[in-house]
Amino acid sequence: MEGLRVHVRNYKAIAEADVCLADLTVLSGVNASGKSTLARLFHHTVEVNRNFDAAAAAAAFATVRPLLKEFYLLLMRLSTDILDSNTQDLFVCCMPDTTLTGEDLTRISKIVGLLLGNNAVRDELTKDSRPFAAFNRATGLQVKTVEDLHQCLADSIETAIAQSERYVRRDDGPAANSPFFSWDEGADIQATLANQATASLRITDSDAPIFDSSAPTQAVGKLYDPKRSLYIRQPAVTLPVLDKDGVRLGASKSRYPIDNAQRPTPCFADFADGSFEPPEGRARVRQQDWIYRRRDNQTFPLAVCAEGIKSLAALQLLDTLGLLDSSSLLIIDEPEVHLHPQWIVDCARALVNLVKTRRVRVLVTSHSPYLIQALHHFAGRELEKEHVCFYLAEPAEGRPFLYTYRNLGNRIGPIFKSFNVALDRIAFYSSGSEA
Repeated sequence: MEGLRVHVRNYKAIAEADVCLADLTVLSGVNASGKSTLARLFHHTVEVNRNFDAAAAAAAFATVRPLLKEFYLLLMRLSTDILDSNTQDLFVCCMPDTTLTGEDLTRISKIVGLLLGNNAVRDELTKDSRPFAAFNRATGLQVKTVEDLHQCLADSIETAIAQSERYVRRDDGPAANSPFFSWDEGADIQATLANQATASLRITDSDAPIFDSSAPTQAVGKLYDPKRSLYIRQPAVTLPVLDKDGVRLGASKSRYPIDNAQRPTPCFADFADGSFEPPEGRARVRQQDWIYRRRDNQTFPLAVCAEGIKSLAALQLLDTLGLLDSSSLLIIDEPEVHLHPQWIVDCARALVNLVKTRRVRVLVTSHSPYLIQALHHFAGRELEKEHVCFYLAEPAEGRPFLYTYRNLGNRIGPIFKSFNVALDRIAFYSSGSEA
């Protein structure tokens, strides 16, 4: 099967999984079997590629940012009053959430020169070596003069800019500073690979390498499709935030520009017994600001609505805002949470309809027999069977708390056999055998 593929071994709760993204992909298994881990890996891969220039800059500048921070602290230890716009620009660059570019660092290099060219600064650093001592302790360097400091910072900035350009060209670079690790959840992925000695992660797109943790240099290959990933992690609380820069989902830092507003698909007509909309005349909409319009035309703030209604809001709102199209991957963790079986069926129908009409790729994690049965039914009726794939997490033999993912194609029988274990447990408890 062609497409985005994640192959992972000995990673968190996963003994082994080889999952290829279909038009509709369903991951099923018990709690803590790694379903959300796989979902996050797919999401992270797509978002690293979508924000690659920023990720490349963050990776390249990871080494120079601490130096700039220590240089700023050195300046703050001086009695000289140098709190001007230059030092404020330097301070902003030290912040971990600041996105830097090569142009930013070129400007900062000039600012460093101006600050160290300040006669008052030079005089104080010449008379007192203690600021240098503090800088050296924090950085591990051996700077003794103003000229040493200037040369050290200039060289570090120049190296970072050159490395950023290599990353942007998708050339190989140092494994520890791969752009794959510098964006979103990359730090967690890097820590997991480092802490679990036998862990491995390989990601491909139609066999073209995207990322390989075993490679001596970890470049990030270009992913052509999908172009963006929208991840609804907790359906009842992951609601869109809308402002002039686009849409942000929940607490995520990723922003999605709005290309064009679309009308909901027919499947969303009377969805959740109503519809969702922004407050009239508001350009900025927070999570708690959305309005639920019930089918009797009464309106309610979404914030005070039932959890089941909130669970379905993000799905319709993302479609209404025009973010669900053929370039999108939609990931939903356990969409059945808070939903009555009737609405679970409606949700499954809506997801299949999105795949069919919008050409959205959909990845769902679930352990609900209602949702899995409904997805199987609607997909069998509306989609080609080769475009649908179910995976089941099964206990790894001889390895407690670890799971291997089995590709079931479009079959769900083995999933329902795993559900029977729960029924057997009910029978066990009902018989009083536990006593």
